[in-house]
Amino acid sequence: MELENRTPFPALEYDVVDARGDESHVVVARGSYALRAAPEAGESDGARITHVAALTEGELVVSDVAHGEINRSSVKYESDLAQSKPRCDVIVIGSAHAPAGEAVARVDVRVRVRRLVAIPNLAGACTLLDHRLAVRGARSFERKDEGWALTDPEPFEALPLRYEHAFGGQLKVYADDDAAKRLDDAHRLSEEARRAHPEVGAAPVAHATCAYNPLGVGFLEGWYADAAEVKRWPAPRIEAPGAGITAEIFARMVAGEVRAGEVPELSPRGVGVIAKPWQPRLKLAGTFDDRWLAERWPYMPPDFDMAYWNGAHPDMQCDYLFGGELAELWNLLPRSAPGVAPETAGTACRFHVPEAAVVVRLTGKDDAVSFAAVPIDTVIVDLDQMRLSLVWRARIPASLEVEGTSLLALGYMKQTGEA
Repeated sequence: MELENRTPFPALEYDVVDARGDESHVVVARGSYALRAAPEAGESDGARITHVAALTEGELVVSDVAHGEINRSSVKYESDLAQSKPRCDVIVIGSAHAPAGEAVARVDVRVRVRRLVAIPNLAGACTLLDHRLAVRGARSFERKDEGWALTDPEPFEALPLRYEHAFGGQLKVYADDDAAKRLDDAHRLSEEARRAHPEVGAAPVAHATCAYNPLGVGFLEGWYADAAEVKRWPAPRIEAPGAGITAEIFARMVAGEVRAGEVPELSPRGVGVIAKPWQPRLKLAGTFDDRWLAERWPYMPPDFDMAYWNGAHPDMQCDYLFGGELAELWNLLPRSAPGVAPETAGTACRFHVPEAAVVVRLTGKDDAVSFAAVPIDTVIVDLDQMRLSLVWRARIPASLEVEGTSLLALGYMKQTGEA
């Protein structure tokens, strides 16, 4: 199948095979836009558009990109080459900022996406996403005679919204650590496990990981607390409002009464990409066992769930976008940033998702022609670069016997509803 790209966006066609063994052609395109201050943006009336998106050069992302060292830092951008996404990923790259520019103990972050008016035959008007985070200053759990206590947060002005600051983490004890002398045999890695460990030649003698976020802070188990004689332990700084970790929950985790991921307080929160090997995403990949290896390899297992391709936090996923939606972000830019509007809820950034209507034109046998709207299944708001990226994706079953595909940008779909 040949792809004719008649849009201003870089595009690619590739073939995939799903868990049922069905073949499909996937067409993906990425639009990149610069976010610029809108006229009179700083004079907010509680609804004024503060930024506008201007088309700029960009390219498809064909492999995952980390914030820093791979596997030692969280994912910044994920590859655009997914098979399909059942929902739209909304990813925000940036920092929480104190609304007045002065250090505070807590910053409330909010991301909201709304469709102001219905798009005929496609989607209704609604709030697509409304996600909030409580971002706190540095604090710690302290071990006292009467148990664990949580210190007050220190004032701060800004914090990168990365999973390194959310709940999670790893526990490692190495052979030359003092803790190794106090480590019981039940928690030591076997020699076979050490030989298979990623740290070849320098594997720890004990290792436990929070499967939901190996890069975070706050995860602790009793065996490590005792072996390392932990007196003070850093607490997560990015949490869900009303479901923040407490000294009581922390103590129960250390005692083994509750595990990571079982309660909201012990679940990482964020607005970035959840890496493919992390839970709860990993379980969506299905069962890769000896039977799969013997009967299915190299194809997906039969219990593979297409939701695996959605990389955003579940609270940052929504129905597909089609352009024209209103995106609103609070306390994600410094007060001094161009276009930022001061409001009661904090500093606001508002813009409309660009209204380019991307359509796929399919040509079959006997020159039969059909058209279909291509939804936006990925939105990346990079506030560090003031850049907006949109990804459109169409999945075309090979059974349709399509001979030619054209990707078109048909002007704009206007939305004029009030904010």
